[in-house]
Amino acid sequence: MRFASESCRALPGAMSPVGMAVVIEVVMMAAAALMLVWNRVDVGELPETATLRAGVVATSGQLLARLMF
Repeated sequence: MRFASESCRALPGAMSPVGMAVVIEVVMMAAAALMLVWNRVDVGELPETATLRAGVVATSGQLLARLMF
């Protein structure tokens, strides 16, 4: 049984299975949230980091590209 098979990605009532890119994005966001909780990061400092700013720019670019094409 493969994890990424279409039957595993099908949602009840949906016309088609969830795309693999969406599955990867959800897993990565969940992992990031767990890392923040596990390491007890001060979330007030996050907006000041260069890594977050670069990630927001990259994510925004990907979203815009997906919406436009």
